Amino acid sequence: MSDTANNAIPVDTTVTLDIHDGHPNGDDWIPVDSSSGTRYFYKFTGGNSSHKKGHVVHHADKVPRTVTLRFPPGTDRRYEFDRTFFIFDDGDQLSCTNRDKRTVTIHNKCVEEMDAHYGVRVRDSKKAVTLLCDPAIKNVKV
Repeated sequence: MSDTANNAIPVDTTVTLDIHDGHPNGDDWIPVDSSSGTRYFYKFTGGNSSHKKGHVVHHADKVPRTVTLRFPPGTDRRYEFDRTFFIFDDGDQLSCTNRDKRTVTIHNKCVEEMDAHYGVRVRDSKKAVTLLCDPAIKNVKV
């Protein structure tokens, strides 16, 4: 099924971000270097697209939707969301609020089509470094 075939797009979608500072077991881990050059690995899960790797698809139908981003249960508390940013959001449809340092809510106006990315800068408070992580978010024609 394509990302646009599902007519029942939920209003709220949940995405989790798991992070490790050593190579974890399993597939789909993405390597990223921190601000100090230390290698970390991250993996997004959830979302509502066929990719299920944090990617989100919304209809451009003027029905506002949200994406709740959090760390999975059991994630070391030293990891915190430091900053949220958007790339290719030319219509300024995306904004965010941080409930706390471990949960971010992304708000999407869903006014027009777009193919953007949301990203987060995560802080490792134990090592005093940051790292960037970014999956896709799309608004598609209904």
